[in-house]
Amino acid sequence: MSINDLLHVANSIWVGADTPVSLGCFLRAKYGEWEQLARMGALPSDYRSSDSFKIDNQCIGFLRKCKDLPTGIDLGAVAEATFLASEKLCCHTNAYFSRFINKQGPWDPNDEKRLEIISKVRQEITRLIGKPPTSLSFRLGKGSTMSDSGAASTVPHKFCSEPTVTPSALHVIPMWAQTAWARNLSRDVEIRVIDHDKWSSVDKDALKNRGISTQPSINIASQLAVGRFLRRRLLSRGIDLDMLQLIHRRKAREASLSGAVATIDLSNASDTVAKKLVQLFFTHEWFSLLNSIRVPFTVMPDGRRIYLEKFSGMGNGYTFELETIIFYAICRVVCDGSNLVSVYGDDILVPADKAGVVLRALKFFGFEPNLKKTFVSGAFRESCGGDFFSGDAVRPHFQDREPTSPQDWISLANGLRRVWSEHETLDSRVSKAWHLCLENIPVQIRACRGPSDLGDIVLHDRRETWQIRHEDSIRYVRAWVPYTFDVYGWSRFPAGAVFASALYGVPNGKLGIRIKDGRPSSATFRPGVVPRDGVTGYNRAWVPYS
Repeated sequence: MSINDLLHVANSIWVGADTPVSLGCFLRAKYGEWEQLARMGALPSDYRSSDSFKIDNQCIGFLRKCKDLPTGIDLGAVAEATFLASEKLCCHTNAYFSRFINKQGPWDPNDEKRLEIISKVRQEITRLIGKPPTSLSFRLGKGSTMSDSGAASTVPHKFCSEPTVTPSALHVIPMWAQTAWARNLSRDVEIRVIDHDKWSSVDKDALKNRGISTQPSINIASQLAVGRFLRRRLLSRGIDLDMLQLIHRRKAREASLSGAVATIDLSNASDTVAKKLVQLFFTHEWFSLLNSIRVPFTVMPDGRRIYLEKFSGMGNGYTFELETIIFYAICRVVCDGSNLVSVYGDDILVPADKAGVVLRALKFFGFEPNLKKTFVSGAFRESCGGDFFSGDAVRPHFQDREPTSPQDWISLANGLRRVWSEHETLDSRVSKAWHLCLENIPVQIRACRGPSDLGDIVLHDRRETWQIRHEDSIRYVRAWVPYTFDVYGWSRFPAGAVFASALYGVPNGKLGIRIKDGRPSSATFRPGVVPRDGVTGYNRAWVPYS
């Protein structure tokens, strides 16, 4: 398969939509103007109905995030330029706010008001998070560290590799030494002290990549521990970060009808949280802890060492919670404690009549509002992946890569149906595109159809197309189910790493279903460790559906 298969689907969507915008998409693709295609946008204010906006928004958005679009842009270079620009902005922010920290003039006539706002933000943050923890419950995620990368970044790998830590974080070593991770390390494994992380970039869209930093292993374990502590403190104040995405989508829909709430988005939010800003807002105890486990330098792909002006960014284990706290406190203070304020990372909801002053405050503190994705008035709002026009969901399906397998084509077909169907009826304008997706799926797999509740293990279609079987009063639907072979047996790891993994909660095996003649027959249990995204393949199977 090639990108041409995906373009056939895209062309069918554009022809079926039959609007001036869809014609613009079609012509740009026809003449290879890929960058222009990726830069197209639809302004909600130009539309009077949700249907007309949704159609054009889908035409524009379909390939906007596709990393395989041949734009000719060096996506990594764009990400690096964005990172350096953010560092320059943080440098200016640090220089400006140093005088507030050191209480040095000369003072501007408006500085008294600014100092009052700063003091209130600091008080709000202290109210939210209280005092710092006296001990850390170390955590490890699925991502790479300076000691482990790629397939060798599972928790057991981390537990038997060389630990890495920055000099400023050495004070956590006595606490870390009490963990099973530390106690069960091989005697010939020593801690390596380094003063940097490693910068790289990952996929974002057709125009740029997203910068991310790989952290030393003990630092990231400490950061994740602090992040979880902050998350619990926020929960005790009624801010449930585990539920806020759903809440924000609901509130965005309501705001698209009432206009009472504005949705604000920031550009490169985590990369523009300057070091001096955190020092200004947090108590000395909190700043000392947070600063000690962050990493002060990063090493670029070409070997350059850069001293970080930002406090933390993507890859740091507490960045998300930190930016949530900072933005929430600023908005609460500026909005006089309004209960309409809600913040999830850099996804911000504030009263519409306060949006102007909030935007000015955020800019004053060194942040860059993304005005293309900020909506204060009109019938459109977006938040946490939910786009709404007068109460109707209008978020497009973004195809982020070229489909290369039946599973990819199933996901694409389902994405189109989610956007273009109502009450199981597929919109005629996208019917041809949907059937083109099905033509790239083998006939036996194409027969795996079922409800949207089952996700992308079935093709979403009308009920009469489902393959259903009843057994022992249970209904089963034929599906295209992922499976995983044992990738790493426990025998590959030292006994200490296995013991530490067991205490940490890593399962020492996988419970699955043995398939016999295409039907579930009995439970199976196989030991093994599966890397991140470790799906080996797919198979047709009957899955229960109530």
